[in-house]
Amino acid sequence: MNLHWSEFGEQLCRGSGISELMDDLGHAIAKGGDSICMLGGGQPAHIPEMDALWRKRFEEMGREPGKLEHAVGNYEPPSGNPAFRKALADLFNRQFGWNLGSENIGVTAGGQTAFFMLFNSLAGKFRDGSRKKILLPLVPEYIGYANQSVDGEMFRAVKPRFGNDRRARV
Repeated sequence: MNLHWSEFGEQLCRGSGISELMDDLGHAIAKGGDSICMLGGGQPAHIPEMDALWRKRFEEMGREPGKLEHAVGNYEPPSGNPAFRKALADLFNRQFGWNLGSENIGVTAGGQTAFFMLFNSLAGKFRDGSRKKILLPLVPEYIGYANQSVDGEMFRAVKPRFGNDRRARV
């Protein structure tokens, strides 16, 4: 079959630094098993206390009819579980004195997805024909940022200069 990809589709097919990194890390874990501690790619090593907490919570959910099945087999709304979003907003309000509601919280499947949505929402081509970019001191600062754009170059890098007052000047 001869498929014709959009520019974005072609970009996805080329691969990226982050997919190569995650592929390498996945193969290392598969070969090394429990003797390997994952300390890269955004995934921390296993912390025994956290593993025990997750195991306990999954066991509790398994005893509640339908609870585990809901957690692992049902879709939540696109912005995330409403009760979780409210609880997170309440936590941020208590801990940091912020004034957030659940409408200010979005839950994604990971940091890569969150940055993809954020960067492409704030930068790129706009309806009026203008273009905006994301300014980062170094590009790509993180290997996953370089391939985040659906519309060409998204980042602008400017090496910071510091004066006597130590404030950055661009």
